[in-house]
Amino acid sequence: MSRTIVHVDADAFFASVEQAADPRLRGKPIAVGGEKRGIIASASYEARKLGIYTPMPTSRARKLCPKLIVLPGDFEKYEHFSRWMFSYAYDFTPHVEISSIDEGYLDLSGVGKSPVTVADTIRRAIRESLKISVSEGIATNKLLSQIASKANKPASFVEVPPGTEKSYICSLANYWLPGVGPQMSARLNSAGLKHIGQIADTPIDLLLMVMGNMAKSVREFAHGRDERPLVPVGEPAKSYSQQETFSADIVDEEYAAALLHRIVDNLMTKVREEKKSIRTVTVKVRYNDMDECQRSESLLEPTDLETDIYPLLRPLLRRAWERRVSLRMVSLKFSSIYEGVFRAELPLEPSAQQQDARRRLASAVDALRKTHGARAVFRGHDFVLARAPENNPETASTPPAQVAIPSQSKLNILPTRVKPYVPLHVHSYYTFLNSTLSIRAIQELAIKYEMPAIALTDQAGLYGAVEFVQAAKAAGIKPLIGAELRVAGKPLRLLVETRQGYQNLCRILSQQNSRSPAMAVLRHSARAARPDLFNENDYTPLLSSLDSATKLDGLTAGLIAISPEPSFADFFPGSFYWEISDPARLAQLDRHSRLPMVAALPVHYGAPTDRGRFDIVQSIRTLTLLRQDHPRKRLTGDYHFRTPREMHALFGSRPDLLSHGEEIASRCNFEFPFGKPQFPAYSPPDGTSPKVFLRRLVTEGVRRRYKERAVHVQSQIEQELGIISDVGYEEYFLGVWDLLQACRQNGIDWITRGSAADSLVCYCLGISDVCPLRFDLFFRRFLNKERMLMNKLPDIDVDFPHDRKDDVIDLLFAKHGPNHAAIVGGFSTYQARGAVADVAKVLGVSEYQVRRFTEHFPWARAHGISELVHQSQECRDLPLDEDPYRSALQMAEFLDGFPRYAKMHPCGMVLSREPMHDLTPTFISNKGYATTHYDMDAVEVIGLVKLDILAQGGLSVMRDVQKSLATRGLTVDWERMETRNQGV
Repeated sequence: MSRTIVHVDADAFFASVEQAADPRLRGKPIAVGGEKRGIIASASYEARKLGIYTPMPTSRARKLCPKLIVLPGDFEKYEHFSRWMFSYAYDFTPHVEISSIDEGYLDLSGVGKSPVTVADTIRRAIRESLKISVSEGIATNKLLSQIASKANKPASFVEVPPGTEKSYICSLANYWLPGVGPQMSARLNSAGLKHIGQIADTPIDLLLMVMGNMAKSVREFAHGRDERPLVPVGEPAKSYSQQETFSADIVDEEYAAALLHRIVDNLMTKVREEKKSIRTVTVKVRYNDMDECQRSESLLEPTDLETDIYPLLRPLLRRAWERRVSLRMVSLKFSSIYEGVFRAELPLEPSAQQQDARRRLASAVDALRKTHGARAVFRGHDFVLARAPENNPETASTPPAQVAIPSQSKLNILPTRVKPYVPLHVHSYYTFLNSTLSIRAIQELAIKYEMPAIALTDQAGLYGAVEFVQAAKAAGIKPLIGAELRVAGKPLRLLVETRQGYQNLCRILSQQNSRSPAMAVLRHSARAARPDLFNENDYTPLLSSLDSATKLDGLTAGLIAISPEPSFADFFPGSFYWEISDPARLAQLDRHSRLPMVAALPVHYGAPTDRGRFDIVQSIRTLTLLRQDHPRKRLTGDYHFRTPREMHALFGSRPDLLSHGEEIASRCNFEFPFGKPQFPAYSPPDGTSPKVFLRRLVTEGVRRRYKERAVHVQSQIEQELGIISDVGYEEYFLGVWDLLQACRQNGIDWITRGSAADSLVCYCLGISDVCPLRFDLFFRRFLNKERMLMNKLPDIDVDFPHDRKDDVIDLLFAKHGPNHAAIVGGFSTYQARGAVADVAKVLGVSEYQVRRFTEHFPWARAHGISELVHQSQECRDLPLDEDPYRSALQMAEFLDGFPRYAKMHPCGMVLSREPMHDLTPTFISNKGYATTHYDMDAVEVIGLVKLDILAQGGLSVMRDVQKSLATRGLTVDWERMETRNQGV
């Protein structure tokens, strides 16, 4: 009985998954895997059209496409998509063989329906639900189905009818056959067997001379015959594990860590012998009372090298060893096992050479130990294991319930566990150029020191609040949001306790940020050039300042205040904490003060070694040289992230100073309104509901657009109105329609772009002038229930003449009022040229030299700029390896993507149902518009609907041409593309 085998192969899988997960990436050239290794692991088809292939050095890819978006990759996300993709196949057949993460075989021989119909159904379901495309080949065996799916990618759908197997593959190159790699292909080519058909017609005895023992099987494949069965049941979940029980309980962390290193050596030898890779590492400990605790961590990519596992061991051991008692056993387990080695790197790349060297070293060590025994080669941890662990002699004989806690000296590397504290004075890089900490860096520090909660208190803004809350929750840490202000010249930090407090903080920040951060920078530039024209009070860079505390009246409810100035306590009854940041003052403090005190040290960078970077960003902000003094620079003092041990050493004599931090964290229970979007309110002029009014407008539009053919489009209208009603989108459509009516009254032309043109409702409302029925456009591409369930908002993008764009914005502000409308915020971030130039100036390089140094730099991100300019022909003569240029390049890479100041989005607006300042603070941009502190991603996360007001120069030209022709008596109707001569 003939079989029907379908091969399913996802197109550009990793890149397609990233595009499916983030709509902003769709249709753009992206690559996956290039950030970490410098090698492209997967490229989207938009990138492939530009000559980017896999594998390719990232630097080469960026030259081919400066706008290439390079993502680090998320292997766990790819696994989820792989499972979802193959789940559609299980709806039709249990015979599914998953050969790799992005491809597999289906046996549809016993399916009652047509195999071609089933395969097409699966392909369509994957495309519509997962937003990724797959190629499918249908044939009588695995070989032909695989070739059919791969030969015409992407989105191919090829059937090889029974009886045509040989004729289908005879003209293909020999490398399509299983077992024929590059070397064998070259050997066959030199023998004149370039095509598969030539191999099929070659006598077996001659083929044996060329191919050896594999000749027979390859010749069978060349005839289109493949008897390999499907293996629908995969191997049982495999893992590698080993445990070590101590003869006497130990408290020596150094020894326990060394033992885990040795276990890794043993297990990785087995992993390499079986040609596997592992991704998940689990460390488990057993205490002397037989209680157990384990911690796991997954690598970004699978590995077969112990050197990739070593950095995980000590952090995992410390997290698992959470109780201060001795250990009886440690164990290690590897899970998430994969076939072969996942990494694919070009051999000439430095990272690839290092990885290859480590792999050769590991193989050599395996061979030596196999031949001469385990003690033939010693690593550093083997010398630690050569000695006995340091133990408390009483431990072994003490019953579990009476085990004595070992002293600090006996714990050796493992310190006495110190209770974590709550950092209350942390600044991120959204305190523009006054911190070196990104949100990710703050998250990692909080995880490292097991902080239960952490507060972000950037100066005069909540610019990073949404990103911070998302990162903290993802790490299981309670986020506290707030801001630092200056009131009458004195510092005051406000933390949000309740929703009312958040609204009050938004109002405080909004009324004070009357000048944009960009304007503050420009003002300071002028002050630096002519200091005689300015005084110190003129310089207020990015730091909100209230001239009097009385301006806080009525805006303090729901806020917790922290300040070194106790005079603010009267404004925050029951919610004020006196900040103590100088341990030297502890002896002078009144223990019986009525004000609760809390320890809070300012944090502007991670470790003490990061002080140099902080000095550079300070100097950039103040336009000074690195060691030049300035009133707004902190040239002395420590502002690094304090560890729990440091804080207890500083404030251990007053434990209440740290416990009050926990009290503040327990009081702050504000939750961002993440989730369902809220649309701006619309009140129909006839007093009906938005749903009824929208239907009436659409019905009138159908009669106007289609006249006697209106009955033929009614079913499509009903379908679209049903979906619009289900997702609650009526007010959004009406709001856009109302805006465009006002534009028509004011003589402003427009044109609708993007997927909104797929909507027949848009066409009938006059929002779009493109008939979707005429061009066979699909409404669900614009709006569907699944998209709304994921809170993915489709935009109706409208182009306006570039010289009338501000008029449209003014119309929106006039219609909705300043309390319900704002421009979307954004950030000016560092790219290669700007970062190198700013750092070089701080290091003393003149403006002229900076310009000569950077004029040949590529317009690219600063990440990897050092390697990029070393490879550039135009930069060969530059002193790249000499200071200060070398240091400028290194610091510029660190500054990649750092925000310099807040600005307005070039075209995005948000309209809100609630008062705008209940959702976000605003500042006044240079153009005079209220602008949100949050960028385009953050405003959507909190439920605001973004409306793009796009400027189109072509519309202005068309309008001007129309006016010019009108002076000559010619009237142009652009919609009908007709011209009339008024003089005729």
